[in-house]
Amino acid sequence: MARIEEEADRIRSALCKTRFGRRFDQLYAAQQALAFADDPEHRESPLDMINRFTVDTEEDSEGCPSECDQAVS
Repeated sequence: MARIEEEADRIRSALCKTRFGRRFDQLYAAQQALAFADDPEHRESPLDMINRFTVDTEEDSEGCPSECDQAVS
């Protein structure tokens, strides 16, 4: 668990320096994934969190590799 905590600290530090944009979103997602891995009973699944904030549209699936389409069906 020490490695998870160390990485979480590094991500927290990077989040403090990044206020918005794609990098912030990526760092936040990584932070949430590590928190879930560390304490899945009390943290939301990263995929559930992403799904709450993502609106599925046909446009989102354009350019999706065929394995994505198969995974959804």
